[in-house]
Parts: sequence; C-alpha cells; structure tokens
Amino acid sequence: MRFLDLMPPDTFLENLGISAFIFNKSEVKLSEICGNYKIERIRLKNKIKEMVKLKLIKIEKIAKKNNFWS
Repeated sequence: MRFLDLMPPDTFLENLGISAFIFNKSEVKLSEICGNYKIERIRLKNKIKEMVKLKLIKIEKIAKKNNFWS
C-alpha cells in the first residue's frame, strides 16, 4: 500500500493547498486559512497539529511574541 492510497484524493488536494498557502507566507492566521479554504477550525487545527508533529511548521502566539503587558 502506498502513501497516497491511505488518503482520499480530495483530502490530499485540500492538505496540499493548505500546506502551500502556509509555506508561501511568513505569517498566517487561522481565520485567514479558514476563509480561503472554507474549512472548519477544528478540522484545520487537526491538520496543523500533524504538520507541527512533522516539524514542517512552527506555531507562535503573536501576543506572547510582542508581550503587550510588560
């Protein structure tokens, strides 16, 4: 069984599109991805968790980075 056999073609294309969208930007918001791909936030978060596990992307909270309160 090959890798592509494990995933339905429409899911593969959706993942590929989301990955390309993220990789072509230096910063991206979840709402921006949800708006462009018409995907539920919970499904998107699950897809992103897999990318983080594979160390393809890194997640940072902007508030933590800028530290508005100190």
